[in-house]
Amino acid sequence: MLLTIDILILADPSEDERVAIDEMVCKIREEHGCQIIVNGVFPTIKYYLRLLDNTDLFVERYVKNLSDNTEINFEHKIAWNKVCGDN
Repeated sequence: MLLTIDILILADPSEDERVAIDEMVCKIREEHGCQIIVNGVFPTIKYYLRLLDNTDLFVERYVKNLSDNTEINFEHKIAWNKVCGDN
């Protein structure tokens, strides 16, 4: 069974960064048998939100999680505000 890990990114990498990332992903797969998928935060959120029956409940709980957990970085909160349209 192949373990898959999604890594979410906020900005599109440059071409040089993309090449380095692809090389690292291949190396990790060869050494550990683990597949890594690098995807943008916004496309991922859009994709998964469409699968939920009640997005309002998800958003309510997610916002509570953001405010209650001090280990969540400020950058994550900024990204969430972008998702919500509070640029």
